[in-house]
Amino acid sequence: MGRRSWECNRDLRPWSPPVNLYETDEAFVLEADLPGVNPEDVRVEVIGDDLLLQGQRVVVHSRCDGRFHTMERSTGQYTRRMTLPHPVDQDGIQV
Repeated sequence: MGRRSWECNRDLRPWSPPVNLYETDEAFVLEADLPGVNPEDVRVEVIGDDLLLQGQRVVVHSRCDGRFHTMERSTGQYTRRMTLPHPVDQDGIQV
């Protein structure tokens, strides 16, 4: 089996954070796994019938004094788009 550098492996996998989207009597609730993402880098909006989650994660090497041998946490921009079953109030979105 050939070896590839971590940079190559990371570039081959686009990042798409896992999410849960569910509805209560009062609201839709979106839960997203966004480790390493600053809250100010997260955008949630409704476009038509779609809920859009966008943002980016930047690699921070300051926590490591050595060399990476494996790097599986992808970085860069992400977009998740989910169709909602009925309209929502754009002004009521809370992050």
